Amino acid sequence: MTNVLIIGGGYAGFYTAKKLEKHLRNGEATVTLVDPLPYMTYQPFLPEVAAGEIEARHVVVSHRRHLPKTKIVQAKVTGISASDKKVTVAPVGGGEPFDVEYDELVVTLGSVSRTFPIPGVADQAIGLKSVEEAVAVRDRLIANFDKAAGLPAGVERSKLLTVTVVGGGFAGIEIFAELRSLATYLLRSHPEITFDEVQFHLVEAMGSIMPEVSHKTSLWVLDNLDQRNATVHLNTQLMDATGGHCVIKTSIKDKDGNLTEPEKTVEFDSDLIIWTAGVMANPVLKNSDLPLEPRGRLRVRADLRVEGDDGIVEHVWGAGDSCQVPDLSGKGLPFDGSCVPNAQHAVRQAKRLAKNVTASLRGELPRDYLHKPAGAVAGLGPGRGVFTGGGKKFALKGWVAWMMHRGYHGLAMPTWERKLRVFGDWSEQLFIRRDIVTLEKVQEPRAFFEEYASRPKTDAK
Repeated sequence: MTNVLIIGGGYAGFYTAKKLEKHLRNGEATVTLVDPLPYMTYQPFLPEVAAGEIEARHVVVSHRRHLPKTKIVQAKVTGISASDKKVTVAPVGGGEPFDVEYDELVVTLGSVSRTFPIPGVADQAIGLKSVEEAVAVRDRLIANFDKAAGLPAGVERSKLLTVTVVGGGFAGIEIFAELRSLATYLLRSHPEITFDEVQFHLVEAMGSIMPEVSHKTSLWVLDNLDQRNATVHLNTQLMDATGGHCVIKTSIKDKDGNLTEPEKTVEFDSDLIIWTAGVMANPVLKNSDLPLEPRGRLRVRADLRVEGDDGIVEHVWGAGDSCQVPDLSGKGLPFDGSCVPNAQHAVRQAKRLAKNVTASLRGELPRDYLHKPAGAVAGLGPGRGVFTGGGKKFALKGWVAWMMHRGYHGLAMPTWERKLRVFGDWSEQLFIRRDIVTLEKVQEPRAFFEEYASRPKTDAK
């Protein structure tokens, strides 16, 4: 039978496999999914995981449980050879890399955090692309409150109570607002700490936040955050974060690049630095003979077939954040018109891709991907949210938008089993509120045992 190989088990990979299981007839083809993780993560919920509003395990979907007809290979892709129709993978459990052959290849490798060589960032910051990172952020903030409560006023206490987020897009603003909400909640159980002691800084290089919403709506968000003692630094860049000592510089320029005001430098210590300033295609694509555009994404046609300078690359398809997919709706990225790298496009591209692969196996022509986004919605903590639609002409703010955010993403969560768990988390909090217990020591599970474990005595010489 034809072997369809999917590399990458995030949104696009998971949904492609799920829909192929539905569309393919028995005996028509086999489907294999390769990913180093045994689950896909619903990333729009990571800010709420970090804020303790959703249980971490409830925002991930098991590949093996929900893709029963798909062969799962838990391994990391290290190379792709379209000329040989092979993909090289390295098992996560150890062992020698090996090749996986395919008849049809689906590239859904997704994206990773894009960083810059700023001193201290690689050593001090944490991203927000995985559920593990979201859990670590939550545990760090709560643990810092516990530590700060036992310290006198001073530099160390101030550092523990200062949170910095770099990047003012949707992910940055949502994690910033959700953590501010969690910090306010933690004050109830930490009477030793005052509201004004807790400092939140968001650093955004552009002159505005959340480009997906209208300017008026973004101003409302800025005002709402300011009322919550959360400071947003626009036209500002992080220059240094060595040892958690943040140096930020504000430069306001005109359209010709000339300074309109003197540059301003601010310094402060922060124990928790979260990086959300952009993403880039999975770098493993560079270890392939597939056609890439200058930013490292896979070049894909509107029908989701890969295309190079010499035409279509036969039997290779692509979708999701790792691909440059033309946005036929006209609402794509300003520099090349491709689809914005978000979950909304990844899921819908995957559904179209599964239909196109199935059609191709049956000798039919694939159809182009076209999706017109209805709007954008963001949660800013319990009871606060924003929604914009109609090409940014229509906007809602506050409690109604927050309910729309939860309703949309709750229903978009893959599988009914996971939907019920997420809605259950939200329902529970109406009565018992957030859980503020941390499990930081889970990163060192043997520490308690090792501390007191008896060891063989060594013979004295």
